[in-house]
Amino acid sequence: MERKSHDPGRRLLLRQSLAFAGAVALSTPGCALATGGAGAAPASDPHPALGRNLKRIAFGSCAEATKPQPVWDPILARRNDLFIFLGDNIYADTRDLSVLSAKYAELAAIPGFAKLRASTPVVAVWDDHDYGENDAGGEYPAKDGSRRIFLDFWNEPADSPRRNRNGVYGSWVFGEPGQRVQVILPDLRYNRTALTPLELGGVPHETWARARVASGQELPGPYMRNPDPKATMLGERQWQWLERQLEVPAELRLFGSSVQ
Repeated sequence: MERKSHDPGRRLLLRQSLAFAGAVALSTPGCALATGGAGAAPASDPHPALGRNLKRIAFGSCAEATKPQPVWDPILARRNDLFIFLGDNIYADTRDLSVLSAKYAELAAIPGFAKLRASTPVVAVWDDHDYGENDAGGEYPAKDGSRRIFLDFWNEPADSPRRNRNGVYGSWVFGEPGQRVQVILPDLRYNRTALTPLELGGVPHETWARARVASGQELPGPYMRNPDPKATMLGERQWQWLERQLEVPAELRLFGSSVQ
């Protein structure tokens, strides 16, 4: 059962963590966080390598399958205990699910990726280009089909809790007590409030940006700030899930962010 309330201090900590790409949070053994009467701590999501003690972890993102990927050779040579895919694992940029599936097939056919998958435990989350479209959020119309294809490709078990979440967020605890590493990967796309583009006077963003730089002005991103307190990156259901992950016993927590 999901809680109907949350711990403000815990949520503040998580908001601050979300400000960093690839944040790392250290837990203090023996330090219990208030559970708010929510019952037992949640369990790890399933993974065939949960019993493995992790000594070497690699991570990466932004893999364009139409280009050479020689990077897999040195990655394989390191003999990592876990590889974390942090998003843009393919570049689909489509609302056509058949195109999306074909892009995953391209990735699967890359020899280095295939060797990695055969030899190294993997966990993954998406960013925008493998979610579906550039800078897409909760408004992306094919998100449910994309979620299914993503979970199928990354071999998520049919009975996994990830199959029933509003997004592909996940959390895993690897290793035995004393060496437990929790990997938390939030979904920063599926529930995100739609962005509001800046008004650029009808000119392309690149042209507008060059003109501002040439005139010595600051160059903001292509979107307006959203002051609406109801705007969200995670959605309330995922926020409550994420807060509860800090109740999971672990000596080290790795918190991955797919956006900068």
